[in-house]
Amino acid sequence: MKKVIIAAPVAIALIAGCGVSGGRGSPAATVTRTVTVAPSAAAKPKTSAPPAVHVLVDTSGTGNYNSPPFTVTGSNPVLVVTYSYSGNTLGGQADNAMIDVESSSDDQSVINAIAASGSGTTRVYPEIDGGSDIYHVAIQVDGPWAIKITQTG
Repeated sequence: MKKVIIAAPVAIALIAGCGVSGGRGSPAATVTRTVTVAPSAAAKPKTSAPPAVHVLVDTSGTGNYNSPPFTVTGSNPVLVVTYSYSGNTLGGQADNAMIDVESSSDDQSVINAIAASGSGTTRVYPEIDGGSDIYHVAIQVDGPWAIKITQTG
């Protein structure tokens, strides 16, 4: 609720004896009145539900892996990829870790690093022609790993 203060000048008549005095020489007073006004329906902000989040991949394992295919849709899709891996060593040294989101015509690199372990969240932007495409995840890590891929919309 809003409170609005309305102020307006008002002339005051002075009563003296039997006569009434007023007019141009009369002092003016201001009357203040506080009015509570309900906000209009148009002034209320509209809320909408957040876009749905679709889980495309949510898995874990050890060693190299190719996921089952999943469909990515939309004209400008954004995939959120959360991953972790450890024990990625060869001969006691850190080895190359690679995670890619791939289709027959697109390869989105999530990580390509020489590291024994790592984790993070990143976004990839698949290149889709025709409104959808079939992708899979390719993981090359020596030790245990986990990955989750979501698409909003």
